Amino acid sequence: MSKIIPIALLQWAKHDWVSTCIKESSMPLMSIINEDINKAVTSTGSTLLHLVTMNASKPSPSIACNVANILLELGANPNAKDNYDRTPLTNLITQSSSVLHHNEEFGLMILKDLIANDADVNVLFTPDYINYSGCDKWTLAHDLLDIHHGKSRWSLPESVLEIINEKIDFSIPDSTGRKPISNKLSA
Repeated sequence: MSKIIPIALLQWAKHDWVSTCIKESSMPLMSIINEDINKAVTSTGSTLLHLVTMNASKPSPSIACNVANILLELGANPNAKDNYDRTPLTNLITQSSSVLHHNEEFGLMILKDLIANDADVNVLFTPDYINYSGCDKWTLAHDLLDIHHGKSRWSLPESVLEIINEKIDFSIPDSTGRKPISNKLSA
């Protein structure tokens, strides 16, 4: 039986870069929704949930928030990893920091939805700038405390930091054995 696709999901899927990703996957949106909501739709292994959290301001923060919720309700895996071991949550924090900064309400709702669906904040993933990070894999704690990564992006709101600080494990080392430089995130 086919699932009904909500209007917000259709609006989001028609947005320029999202529609390009879906076309490149060679599967229509309806097939992805009905057959495998966790199917990679990009050459980098991103799922639909990765896409919405990667750019949570397109076409608008409210639509992105609705779409993230819809995808989770349809069974999207909040811990699905792309080719760089990034999850939707790591994308939200590392790629959509301006949305979290400028549209805290919507970013916070997406973050809470991901965590309510058991998203893991302690995954190891590939840093954006490996030459600066000095390792192949690290955690959100490493990323957010690094001057070339998290500290160079929009500052995260206190409400977001509070949620992440409750869940993050600062004892997890990066791929070279280094632990994060602090045991608490701050703005």
